[in-house]
Amino acid sequence: MAEFPNPEGDFELYVMDIADDDGDGNDHLRRLTDNTATEAGPAWSPGGKKIAFSSTLDGDGDVYLLEADGPDTPVTLTNEAPGQPARFDGQPVFSPDGTRIAFLSVRDGNNNVYMMAADGTDPTRITSSPASDSQPEFSPDGTRLAFTSNRDGDLDLYVINALPEGLNNPAVNLTDAIRTSSGAVTNDRWPAWSPDGTKLAFWAGTGAGLADGEIYSINTDGTNPTNLTNSATGDITPDWGPRPTKQPR
Repeated sequence: MAEFPNPEGDFELYVMDIADDDGDGNDHLRRLTDNTATEAGPAWSPGGKKIAFSSTLDGDGDVYLLEADGPDTPVTLTNEAPGQPARFDGQPVFSPDGTRIAFLSVRDGNNNVYMMAADGTDPTRITSSPASDSQPEFSPDGTRLAFTSNRDGDLDLYVINALPEGLNNPAVNLTDAIRTSSGAVTNDRWPAWSPDGTKLAFWAGTGAGLADGEIYSINTDGTNPTNLTNSATGDITPDWGPRPTKQPR
């Protein structure tokens, strides 16, 4: 196993402890992948036993799965069948019960959200827009998906039932009305569900949104958009802490 940082200079997957409880200074840093490809977008399974991620091991990008205790040989979940054109699959995220994985795919010519069983079987297209749909996130109860799309011209957050999009299951734009203090249209990205499923946190900004991005929250019915940060630098990639639990008396 290579030492950190990896001498090849490519992107690999590592795991480490949250805190250095034993004071050894390395937080038990472990490298999980060791190849010349690029690994990105790791997503833990609910039980913490497996990690789904995207990799360019086969050249075009696919979703892979490996044991979190590694090292292990990654198992490809989305590799195309012989004769199919190369396509990118990435941004995997597990459903709360661990049985499904939502992901981004360009297999139909543009970015859309797909879902498959956690073993890679039964891939199903969820969104069906000629625009770009990406960054899926399951609701805490697993019944809905939030995602980012530019189907209205700018980037907005949408929510849909975790079923194929259609007349009886439309994707709902939650953030179309959000503007900056100067009235500029924002680009809204990377939804993160609150533990109780009533809110989404996300980052919004004009242009690329990296330098001027701010963190917002919004109710999942599209009401009460709230700017949570206000700084001169970019604030990005929000997430929620776990649902509070009662401590035993």
